[in-house]
Amino acid sequence: MKLKDLSPFYIDGIKEVANIGAGHAATSLSQLIKRKIFMHPPDVFIGKSEEVFNQIMDKNYLAIGVLQYFLGDLTGLTLLLMENEEAKKFLSLMMEEDIREIGENEESALKEITNIVTGSYMTSLSEFLNLLALPSVPFLKIDMTKAIVTSALLSIEYYEEFAICIKSTFFVENGPKITFNFFFLPDESGIIVLTNRLQEMIE
Repeated sequence: MKLKDLSPFYIDGIKEVANIGAGHAATSLSQLIKRKIFMHPPDVFIGKSEEVFNQIMDKNYLAIGVLQYFLGDLTGLTLLLMENEEAKKFLSLMMEEDIREIGENEESALKEITNIVTGSYMTSLSEFLNLLALPSVPFLKIDMTKAIVTSALLSIEYYEEFAICIKSTFFVENGPKITFNFFFLPDESGIIVLTNRLQEMIE
């Protein structure tokens, strides 16, 4: 089964899973910063890896990328990508001080944020598919977006025919708007498991 054979029903299902994951992430982050967080329904892009990245990354900007590998049934990697200034906004709320530089403490906080966001999305996806997905520790990189993405893609034998990107915007009560992109890239083994499971669900 190839991506082009995926029925609109299951593409809509994946999009709904993204919406549920975003809701869980917003709730958990709200508890972390002790402020209400509201959200727009996320924009979800499903397609070939190159097409998905081109839709999202029309500009090359300084960003923070946090990568996690996944083991279990559903294997591959996730990448949480956030503009450098957006990350500082959220860190300032979380750490209750004006963050101007990203140091060791800030990197640790960003990894905690990533565990929350990635966990929310991947738990929703694995429950939808009834597949096990176990995350690695997060790896953080500060660089231009294209360098971060290239590094992530080179780190696994990813399946170039399939990628999911979830673009989320959160609105913090009496605070800033925070936007980030979450990518899921199955590796060659992961895409076989994923498409086989979707095929079983269709049948």
